Amino acid sequence: MILLAYLALFGIPAWAYAHVAARGGSPRAVATALVFGWLAMPLLRIDLPLVPQADKAMLLCGALLAALLQTPRVARLRDGLRWFDLPLLAFCCSPFCSSVANDLGVKDGLSSALAHSIAFGLPYALGRIAFRDAAALAELARALLLGAACYAPLCVFESRMAPQLHQWVFGMPGRVGWETVDFYGPLRYKASVFMESPLELTPLLGLGTVGGWCLWRALQMRRIHGYAMRWWIAGAAVAPLMGKSLGGVTLSLAAFATVAATRRLRTSVILVALVCVTPAYIATRASGWWDAMNFVEFLRENVSESRSASMWTRVVNENILVVKALEQPVFGWGGWGRNRVYDEEGKDISILDGFWIITLGCNGWFGLGSWLLVVWLPVALVLSRWRRLRLWRGSGMMVVWATTAVLIHSIDCIANSMVNPVYYLLMGAVATIAVRGAAAVAVEAAAGSAAGGPPARRAPLRPRHTVSAS
Repeated sequence: MILLAYLALFGIPAWAYAHVAARGGSPRAVATALVFGWLAMPLLRIDLPLVPQADKAMLLCGALLAALLQTPRVARLRDGLRWFDLPLLAFCCSPFCSSVANDLGVKDGLSSALAHSIAFGLPYALGRIAFRDAAALAELARALLLGAACYAPLCVFESRMAPQLHQWVFGMPGRVGWETVDFYGPLRYKASVFMESPLELTPLLGLGTVGGWCLWRALQMRRIHGYAMRWWIAGAAVAPLMGKSLGGVTLSLAAFATVAATRRLRTSVILVALVCVTPAYIATRASGWWDAMNFVEFLRENVSESRSASMWTRVVNENILVVKALEQPVFGWGGWGRNRVYDEEGKDISILDGFWIITLGCNGWFGLGSWLLVVWLPVALVLSRWRRLRLWRGSGMMVVWATTAVLIHSIDCIANSMVNPVYYLLMGAVATIAVRGAAAVAVEAAAGSAAGGPPARRAPLRPRHTVSAS
């Protein structure tokens, strides 16, 4: 069965390349190949000499970008690098700076920077190139909705039979344990299918469900493949619920509330509030101003003892990891576990969970600050053009959905480190759309046609036949 894992690891990117190239690099082709490729590929990694290990992020995103660069559609683009791409370049270069600052060598720095460029730079470039307007975002939301609906029966199966599909299909175990939630009765296991863990599955497929709701309510899409949208949305909502990650479900509900309230109230206040969550947490925790013990007590009294104990463990580890990270505040400690905390006998006594504390420890404030700019800058561009673009109506709601997804991911990075190309693709897409302005947003007719609605008919500029007076 392990042979099937290798076939899928290399065969699905080959299919994605052919699929996108044959369709001229259309947003629907890229979205379909990315989402279904990511959901179907195994968690297999192959070590390669002199380059980062080959995994599904490297092979899939590399194949999609290679296919895009050969299409006439991309050949017409003349954007190149823009000023708002500088934070991403700084973030991708931060591992090199960390390696050089810690005397780990240029070779180690180049390898680490290449790994960052593959994990974060490739999907960002895909978003910049292929998703340049609201109609393209509608295609991505459609693909995520269909992916969540297709994953729903697999999630229900694993909720009953435990997360074993990765083992049964590919002949190798996944990377999760058999966590249970008694509240669900016989469906007590946390599903992960072919993804890293329920922590990755739940928010991603939850955002796909929210995106489907935006297509239904904002773009007035009624059917996909002959079935009513309400059935697709109901089916897709099952997948994140079977993931049973409390944080992921909470973030999905927060995303839905943000999108729905923004559409109703026509204000960006909620998005501004979401922007403040991640930097406020990082600032208060890194400075020691907030020890988070009152939040631990809140979980113990209002949620459960297990959630409180988990949060307490996370807080204690963050405290010792922050102290270690601030010993090298600018560029961090680099790789090879140097950011971890060891006791007098050399035993590792730290647990790395949140993406922010990992980045701070490895790449210092230079790496963490550049990553925060990668998240903030697209959102700031959207908010600065809020009233001019009227994003609360029509296809502009797809931009709101994408912006909300970026902010929800940044909040998720407080507690988890689930790197997923969809979020960084959305960062590149949102920045491009915001800079392009009304030409990228006011495409209701095109979005409706691309999403499955009837194509818009337009009167010809000139009559085809000249009719004489006689």
